[in-house]
Amino acid sequence: MQDFTQNNTTHRKMLWALMFTIGLDSMGFLLVFPLFPALFIEDNGFLVSVGASQSWHYFCYALSMAAWAIGNFFGTAFLGELSYKIGRKKVLLLGLLMVFLTYFFQAFSIYIHGLILFMVVRFLQGFFGGNYDVAQAAIADISLPKQKARNMSLIALASSICIIFGPILAALTVSSQTNTIHSIVLPFFIAAAIAFINLIWIAIVYQETYIPKRKSPIRLLKVFSAFLFIFKDRRVRLLGAVYFLLLIGWGLYVQQSPLIVEKLYHFSPRMIGYFFFVLGIGFTAAMLFLQPMLTKHYRARNIYIVTTLIVAMVVFILGFFPFVSFEWIGIFFVAIFFVIAYGGILSMVSDA
Repeated sequence: MQDFTQNNTTHRKMLWALMFTIGLDSMGFLLVFPLFPALFIEDNGFLVSVGASQSWHYFCYALSMAAWAIGNFFGTAFLGELSYKIGRKKVLLLGLLMVFLTYFFQAFSIYIHGLILFMVVRFLQGFFGGNYDVAQAAIADISLPKQKARNMSLIALASSICIIFGPILAALTVSSQTNTIHSIVLPFFIAAAIAFINLIWIAIVYQETYIPKRKSPIRLLKVFSAFLFIFKDRRVRLLGAVYFLLLIGWGLYVQQSPLIVEKLYHFSPRMIGYFFFVLGIGFTAAMLFLQPMLTKHYRARNIYIVTTLIVAMVVFILGFFPFVSFEWIGIFFVAIFFVIAYGGILSMVSDA
């Protein structure tokens, strides 16, 4: 590992570039959510053939949502391991190049009505979007011990800002005439341009922070050892099950939300973008303010129990009282208390 901590100018340039990389990963997850009902549910033929059965529309919608998450699951572990074999910079550049290409090819697949191509590219975007952990490790590399806590908090800040920026980007760039293909693909092209700028930025300012001691092959089974220990280690086995149930519940809520508000309240892609902007505000409020305050005064177990109960009650109310005003309020509070619950369960696993 090289020492960049003495050069403050180099340190700051690299830190900003890495924060932008982390923000890009966070932005990409929510950027396309507002567009999915128009791509898969409406009978416009963008990706699903006109006249296809309703069940096929819904299946394609669900599969496209899952493709990114599956890719990200495998990519995060693989790219993290790869960065210890060939260095951080090569992995970051590869990941950003692929993110740029995947945004471009998602737009291209919509132009040619290529459903299979869109699904494959969504998986690849999730896979190479696993740069988040590599960028986080690079920030740790360049941080002095007294700077590490502050720099880790900057990661949360970058992620929060871009979680807000992603849906807003979709809302402000998609036209109100959502039946036009040019309106739908514009956010993808803008995101591709942002990824390309990030790629050039990293290439110019980032100096390698981790020099591998020796070359060795990547063992794919070892890549997932950190994941598999949750099921093998008796100390965290139960907590691991709770952790995955929490994530499954969150995934069901957040990924069906665009579909629910489009079918029940006829939200346009622009309005869905604003809807997820409210979610981003909740994320930001929780990560930057509420979570740090609560962890100072309460045990992780108590925080987790209370916040998950609140999330469950809010979702229960939304299910039984389908009013549009409740949806706007609900997504804000679900986002806040999910983030706090997520931090609580991670703290419990760490303590165990």
